[in-house]
Amino acid sequence: MRNRQLFFVEGIINEDLIFGFECVLNAPKICFFNANVFYRIRIGSISHPKSFSQHKLDLLFRSYLTNFNYLLPLYEEKRYKSIKTLLKNCLIANASMPISCWLKDPSLTEKRTLKPLLRFARPKAKIAYYFPFFARMVIKIRNWRKND
Repeated sequence: MRNRQLFFVEGIINEDLIFGFECVLNAPKICFFNANVFYRIRIGSISHPKSFSQHKLDLLFRSYLTNFNYLLPLYEEKRYKSIKTLLKNCLIANASMPISCWLKDPSLTEKRTLKPLLRFARPKAKIAYYFPFFARMVIKIRNWRKND
C-alpha cells in the first residue's frame, strides 16, 4: 500500500477531477459496481451550466486547461487501458472550455497553444478555433438579440 499525500490543486475550479483521479490511481484496489446512482447538480456548482457566467474567463480557462493537461498523458499511457473510456470522456468535457474562453478573450493565450485540445474538442469549439472571426460575430449577434 502506498503512503502518499493527496491535495486539491489550488487556484482552479473543478479541482475535484484531478483529486479523484489521483485517488483512483493511487488506490491499492478499485472495485466497480453496476447500480443506479443519483447525481444532483446544484445551481452555483461549476457543473451547472448557468454557473459558468459567475466565474471569470481566466479562471475557467486556467482550470479546464489544467485538467486537460493532467488527463492527456494518462490517456496516452498504455497502463491505464482499463479507464481509457473514462479518460476520453473527461478530456472531451474539458477540451472545449479553454477554446471558448480564448474566443471571448484572445489575450488569454496564443492560438497555437490550444491546438492539442482540438483532438477532443466538440465540433462548435473546433469551428471557433479555425474561424474565430466568424464565431465572435455569432456571439455578438446572440448577445445583441438577448439584450433586445
